[in-house]
Amino acid sequence: MKQFSSIAEIRAEIDQIDVELVSLLKRRLNAIVAAPNFKAGAHEARIDSRVLEVEHNVRQVAREVGFDETRAAKIWQFMMDECISFEEDVMKNREKTT
Repeated sequence: MKQFSSIAEIRAEIDQIDVELVSLLKRRLNAIVAAPNFKAGAHEARIDSRVLEVEHNVRQVAREVGFDETRAAKIWQFMMDECISFEEDVMKNREKTT
């Protein structure tokens, strides 16, 4: 674990991590924009088996890196819900323009 010498140093580290996380989220959403090309409609945005698969994968990675797997799963559940909502919006907007 990294050692910090001040709260300012901790905040700077958190701010840098946030930049990286937002960039990764943008990358994830870019992939989601492509997903509707392979689905029949907005009803396919949430595929429960895929949600469970992602949760399983996240829990496994969390265990491997020494992170609380329950907390990781909760964070990912929120993120997945938002991403699914985003995908539904993308799909509905495509349906309107076709």
